[in-house]
Amino acid sequence: MKIKIIGAGVGDEKFLTQYGKMAILQSDFVITTDRLFGKLKHLNKNTVSAEIMSFQSLIKENSHLGTIAVLASGDVGFYSIAKSLKNAFADTDVELISGISSL
Repeated sequence: MKIKIIGAGVGDEKFLTQYGKMAILQSDFVITTDRLFGKLKHLNKNTVSAEIMSFQSLIKENSHLGTIAVLASGDVGFYSIAKSLKNAFADTDVELISGISSL
């Protein structure tokens, strides 16, 4: 299993990087929040919306899949779920894919 944490900014597809968009399209399973789900679910038919607190359990339940993408609003490095997921899945290949910076 591989986890890709993708910075989705405000949730508008035009603000995704090309690499981030391709990662969503090619993932086997995508997890995001309600706010991003409504705007980005069309990119992958296997996208689900969930509360942030349940992301870890969803990843574990779907660990048999090849690649799981987690869409994060804002920057994946600041005030993000990235740190907790990297710690929880320390033995897993976790890739951080930044979005377009707001700076």
